Amino acid sequence: MTSLADLRVIDAATLFAGPSAAMMLGDFGADV
Repeated sequence: MTSLADLRVIDAATLFAGPSAAMMLGDFGADV
């Protein structure tokens, strides 16, 4: 079990750090 397993994220970012942040949340177990 990961630390963000119960988190659901909707990613609508297109510029700068947005896509990288969503990828990191997914790596930690969030449903992106």
